[in-house]
Amino acid sequence: MTKALPQLVDDGLLTPLVGEWGEEKYRLVRWYAAMFAKATRRKWHVRVYLDLFAGTGRARLEGSARIVPGTPLLALEATPPFDRCIFCERDKSRLDVLERRVRAAFPNRDAVYILGDANSSVETTLAALPVGSRSRRVLGFCVLDPFGMSGLHFSTVEALAVRYLDFLVLVPSGMDAARFWGKYESPDDDTVADFLGLADWRERWADPVTRCHGLGHFVLQQFAEQMATLRFSRGPEKLVRAVDNKRPLYHLAFFSRNPLGLKLARGAVEYTQEQRSFGFEESEE
Repeated sequence: MTKALPQLVDDGLLTPLVGEWGEEKYRLVRWYAAMFAKATRRKWHVRVYLDLFAGTGRARLEGSARIVPGTPLLALEATPPFDRCIFCERDKSRLDVLERRVRAAFPNRDAVYILGDANSSVETTLAALPVGSRSRRVLGFCVLDPFGMSGLHFSTVEALAVRYLDFLVLVPSGMDAARFWGKYESPDDDTVADFLGLADWRERWADPVTRCHGLGHFVLQQFAEQMATLRFSRGPEKLVRAVDNKRPLYHLAFFSRNPLGLKLARGAVEYTQEQRSFGFEESEE
């Protein structure tokens, strides 16, 4: 698999415009999904991909007008394929377009489409996720890619964490936090409390030692500490910056309960930021 994303021809369907920096996220998901699918196929009977902010399956990169696959289509190209893919999207027109594209490119795949907000639809998502047992081990890779902190509640992560999943989470530690922090700090605003699952986050942020590390570090650190309460180990993180002025935008953060997941995450981050390949062997864990 080459490092560069495939460039697609316009199919005439809805294709949202995204910043050029989105390409880093797509490459990371593509490579991790490929390694995950191959490295886990022998020990796990059912492997599931979950994308709870799925979009249309394609994106037009701002500045170049290139059309590239989005995270759903990139995960579907993994070999061996995931046994089931679950796509959640709150915009019906986008979900309809995604379904058309998936059916055209991968007509025989087991794909579930959930219309609704990722937070309010979490029970439907869990119902679509196969249940594991001693004789039928189920493992999932879940991508949580909200547009900002208001898009994801930590309670959703807690609900999903009752299953055996690895997570890649877009933590809006840069532009979103900086732009709206004045609003978020208002006593009647629950955005940060919902995202972090911490009612006392304002008290934590008020600590002078904490503040000296900066807002982005605070958001990322608190989210990671909350994941630790769910027994997830913190994997590598990739800071994504704007292409033009290099301002921090967000972190892509991996979390897993299994050393193999962390190993794969390190490989994916390393491969996508260095001009060399990354080799790995299938695991018997």
